[in-house]
Amino acid sequence: MPGTRTALLSEITAWIQAPSSESCKIYWLTGLAGIGKTALANSVAIIAAEKGWLVSSFFFNRMSDERNKPARFVTTLARDLAGRNTGIADAIAVRLNYDVGLRTTPDIDRQFQELVIEPCKNWNRLEPAVFVVDALDE
Repeated sequence: MPGTRTALLSEITAWIQAPSSESCKIYWLTGLAGIGKTALANSVAIIAAEKGWLVSSFFFNRMSDERNKPARFVTTLARDLAGRNTGIADAIAVRLNYDVGLRTTPDIDRQFQELVIEPCKNWNRLEPAVFVVDALDE
């Protein structure tokens, strides 16, 4: 609903913009099922997209075969990162050409490290880079 949770959305937006000495910050929202975490995540994604901060979003859903697999999560992040920065796209392409098994490996930790973390190490981005992930526990 428009206008709801404005205080929390303002808090999250301020947190995103706040300078930090940390290279990565995570805002972890928890709560009981049905209290509006998905709606809030969607609102954060919309705000971040409007400000040019949204790099990727992934909303897990156990009812959707395409949105309930961790491997889809990692490859979606990698695809979206590649679309935002040619240096990252090149780094991902090199990794995939060297090891084509990264596309489908069941080792999600390795896939995340090789296709997301490593390519981002030299990304000098001035504005926030926001990734919205919802229902990770599904």
